[in-house]
Amino acid sequence: MKPIIVASVIVLAGLASPAFAGCGNGPSTLSQTQINTILGGNFACGRSTAANAPGWNEKHFGSSSGALVEQHASPEPVETVGTWATSTSGSAGRVTYSYGGGSTPVYEVSVVANGNCSPNCTTLPQTYKFCGVAGGAPILDILVTASLPTLASCPSNP
Repeated sequence: MKPIIVASVIVLAGLASPAFAGCGNGPSTLSQTQINTILGGNFACGRSTAANAPGWNEKHFGSSSGALVEQHASPEPVETVGTWATSTSGSAGRVTYSYGGGSTPVYEVSVVANGNCSPNCTTLPQTYKFCGVAGGAPILDILVTASLPTLASCPSNP
């Protein structure tokens, strides 16, 4: 009976793996260098009904750290909302955001498209899964793009 249970668990895990691709999946997790490549000078956006409604569209200034600027829909003003910086934990890259009020969420970033960081890990535009690892950060789907996106084109989040 035990071999049947083990075989069933292996089959179920194999079927479930696409659902887990993107968070905690080594092959899909970006390195610090890859995170610097996708975020430096680019926009990251997401829509939300609960957190920061209706969403956010932040430009990352610098190449591995710098100012984080909220790019509102025109003609609304541009607003500096904090800073960002990358680091490494083991082989995984991390990005830390520092916002006013002491909030400093930390994320590991993973490829969503194919669950494997090859060959298109840093091709933009692309949706990434930002997986919170500290500071109570949630798991978010984020569109990263070189040009200013519309909020409607950004992925939806809780």
